Formats: sequence, C-alpha cells, structure tokens
Amino acid sequence: MNKKQAGIILTLMALIICTGILAAKVNGPIGDVGTTDLSALKNLKDTKQTSKSDYFTYAKAEKEQTQTRAIQTLKGIIDDKNTSKENKDKATAEFTKLTTDQKHANSIELSLKGKGYDDAICLIENNQARVFVKSKEKLTQKQTNQIQEVIVGISQIKDVIIEAKE
Repeated sequence: MNKKQAGIILTLMALIICTGILAAKVNGPIGDVGTTDLSALKNLKDTKQTSKSDYFTYAKAEKEQTQTRAIQTLKGIIDDKNTSKENKDKATAEFTKLTTDQKHANSIELSLKGKGYDDAICLIENNQARVFVKSKEKLTQKQTNQIQEVIVGISQIKDVIIEAKE
C-alpha cells in the first residue's frame, strides 16, 4: 500500500468516525457501525431515538455512505499498480455490477415516487431487490403488483421484497 492509499484510507476512517459521532449525538446510540454492506439497511428498525419520519432520511444516508465506501474501495483496488490482473478484473466486474445496481435502484425510487408514493428506498444486492415505500396503510395487492412491475421493468430482477413503512 502506498502513501496515497494510506492517506485516503485514513481520511475515510476519520470521516466514518465523525459521521458515527454525529449520528450518535443526533439520534442517540447507533447499532452496528462496522457493517460495510447493505444488510444494515435490511435490518434497520424504527427505534425510540429515530422517529418514523426520520426512517427514510436515515436509511438513504446509510445507503449512500455504504455505496460510496464500496465504490472507493473498488476504485482503490482497480487503480493500485500492485494489484494482479485477475484481482483487477474481479474488482472491475464488481464495480460495474455495483454501479449498474445503483443506477437501477435510483431509477426504481424515482419511478415509484412518480407513481404517487411519498418516498421509496430500493436496495439491490445479490440479484434481489428490497423496496421500502412510505405508506401509512398496508399495501394492497394492486400496489404490490405495480411496484413489482416497476422493479422487473427497470432491473429485470424478479426476486422482490416489498415493505411499507410510515
């Protein structure tokens, strides 16, 4: 690892720590700070410290941070001169998949907002889409089908989990 990479890693670690401290002060204690994948959002529950209206704000921020960290890590591997060609190819393929999934998730979120939902979060991981939509009532079968059609139409993913959150 060269000095530039070490500097980048230290800067990112400092930003993560500052974000954690800020989140702890604003929202109270936070759960698993060491998580680096999107599974943290899958298990995110409304707590006493996080009001229902903050769920989508917090989840979007967490999703953004997680994706940014993953992209920066992959770019570091791809740009490193000491990385083998095989590892660079794997990192490039993973980077392409991650950015494509990100693009699809953003398109799904925008499309669902266009369909009248107040807010939506889409997580795509391992060929599975998990969507949280803001709704005070339980989703009807028609709404669920509409959401699935949007997801399949944009991302071609058929394994879909849909949850309504207030």
